[in-house]
Amino acid sequence: MVFRAVFYFIVFLLINGCSKNDNPVQSNNDVVLKDQITGLWKYWNQNSIEFKSDNTFTDTIWTIYDTTSINHLVLIVKGDYNIQDSILYFSNIKVEYGDSASMPIGVVGVGKDYTPFKVQVSEHELIVNQMEILYKTSGSLNDIFGIWKTEHLKAIVERRSQNFVTTQGTIFKTFQFFQDSTLHFVQTNSFDSPWNTFDQTDSYVYNSQQLNMVGQFNAKATINNSIMYVTYDLPAKVFIRIN
Repeated sequence: MVFRAVFYFIVFLLINGCSKNDNPVQSNNDVVLKDQITGLWKYWNQNSIEFKSDNTFTDTIWTIYDTTSINHLVLIVKGDYNIQDSILYFSNIKVEYGDSASMPIGVVGVGKDYTPFKVQVSEHELIVNQMEILYKTSGSLNDIFGIWKTEHLKAIVERRSQNFVTTQGTIFKTFQFFQDSTLHFVQTNSFDSPWNTFDQTDSYVYNSQQLNMVGQFNAKATINNSIMYVTYDLPAKVFIRIN
């Protein structure tokens, strides 16, 4: 989910996975899709990700800090993945390499959020659309009013004064939708990072499965048996197969 403050990190490159559904029952379509995504993919000069047939992945992130156009390797993350209903989930992530020594003053950190993605493969392209899956904890089953919660994994390398911190952990989000179109949003985390905690109130509009939250992008939200599937109206990321 991309709240106004949450989207602070997008200037440092975000790609968002989730720790739910660690042991899914795969359909034939999911088995085919897994076979299709197995391999090494690259998104411009910012990110490459390798999916292996044993349901593990290696994610590598570079970034440019200045006008020299030099890419700096900042994060290598490994973990597990699975596919269910054409949705890609991540779990058990671990930072294998993190480097913030090259960060100039004023750059807070480089992070990657592993939220779910709707995925499809077209010839040599891996097309991913950011999603979030919210679970209702209070209120009736099939309307939006009440409390919804979700969580996803995050890897981050931060610069704090002269100290550098590399870590991974879980982001927890709570959304409370009121009938007066007020939305209360709270985000906490399982690791020590002041840049990943928020508590704010805004407004929203929900009509015919279209959800607009003030300060965020529009989204399509489908509610089914107390689960909300949220797909953002954002351009898809297109990775190119390189192996």
